[in-house]
Amino acid sequence: MGDNICVTVFGTFGIPNGFRQTAVIGNKEKFSDIKTFDLNTNAIKIFQDTKLYAIRKEVAKGENVISYAVYSYVKEKTSNRGGTFIGSAIIFYNKILPENLTIHYLDKFHDLLISNRSNVSNSTMQVNHSDYLQVPQNIKDFDKAEFNLKAWGEINFMTTKKDLIVYIGMKPEVFEKSLELLNDFDTIFFTKSKDIAQFVHEKKLIELIESADVFENKIQSLRIRREEEKRRKLNQVIENLEDGKERLEEQEKQYLQKQNEIIQGKIKQFGNCKLQIKQYEEQLLKNEEEIKAFENQLIIVSKKFIQHKKLIDLAITQLKNNSKQPDEVSVELKKGLAEIEKAKKELMIPDIKELYNKRRSQHNASYSDFMKSDYSKYKTVNISDNHSSKALSYYVIVFLLLLLGIMILYFLPFNMTNLL
Repeated sequence: MGDNICVTVFGTFGIPNGFRQTAVIGNKEKFSDIKTFDLNTNAIKIFQDTKLYAIRKEVAKGENVISYAVYSYVKEKTSNRGGTFIGSAIIFYNKILPENLTIHYLDKFHDLLISNRSNVSNSTMQVNHSDYLQVPQNIKDFDKAEFNLKAWGEINFMTTKKDLIVYIGMKPEVFEKSLELLNDFDTIFFTKSKDIAQFVHEKKLIELIESADVFENKIQSLRIRREEEKRRKLNQVIENLEDGKERLEEQEKQYLQKQNEIIQGKIKQFGNCKLQIKQYEEQLLKNEEEIKAFENQLIIVSKKFIQHKKLIDLAITQLKNNSKQPDEVSVELKKGLAEIEKAKKELMIPDIKELYNKRRSQHNASYSDFMKSDYSKYKTVNISDNHSSKALSYYVIVFLLLLLGIMILYFLPFNMTNLL
């Protein structure tokens, strides 16, 4: 026998032991936490030649337990008080057998127990403790019972402190249907004895069902209440989900609104960066055009100096061979100097505006953030950081060299003029 089934014997044994119960088959270690199968004789009583069945629910050591028990009347060996009994029970942990098998094994075991004259003789208990009862062995196929275990369905194992007795017969289908009633009761008793039913009716401590119609109505009422409870819980779950959805929608609205404000700010920032790039490109092109114009003008000035140097060389030659007089040479040289002065006045030094530096100082954070982003896809083929800085440096160096050359050439003619 495995861990899911345990068989116990019990009874009232008189002085000094009173009620006692003992696990005899199966997992005996779990049995210590099982409640006693004793009866409250103020509410229910066993009479001679009567039998009482019971189905009981409980929780033992964290496991759900359902027990099937049978009680038979016996007298105590040491007293004549009424309501004494001997009983057997099959205890199921987490699963049960089909009801017909349970009742079959329970009746077979109990009949063998009470028919043993070492246990009961002339309806009188022969031992003074359950430990001394001689229990049946090798009940046919009982060792295979565990292979037929099944789930017992939806049962609430919370204690209700209520019991029920059914006085309509003890067919297996009655036991099976009664499992549902364990949701409302801790123990359900079954009897065919009119005497037991009459005693319970008179004591009014246990609810009594005396007709099959009342029994069916009880079950149907329970099923309706369970369905209503399921619907109530389902509706509560749906209501909670709907409330959660509304809260989620509000959170979504607030979140998206906030994120939209952020992205709009980034779009505006991006637009400013694009405008800065456009202005930088325009200014760079303008600077480039002014530098090119300056280079062309500078070339013109340079040519004027070269032409004037040639005039000086020619004047020297003419003076040496006496082909011209100093006054004539001086007039021509003055004309050349006038052309140089004119070209120098027309030379316009480019006004290079450092737009990038100014923007960078004014908008350092936004521009820096933008430069760290994926800027490459917005760049034009005419602009890149390396190209623009190298080009600007190149033009500045050329301008300074040309300016130095102009100054050298500018002062040289004046010295020559003074000499003349």
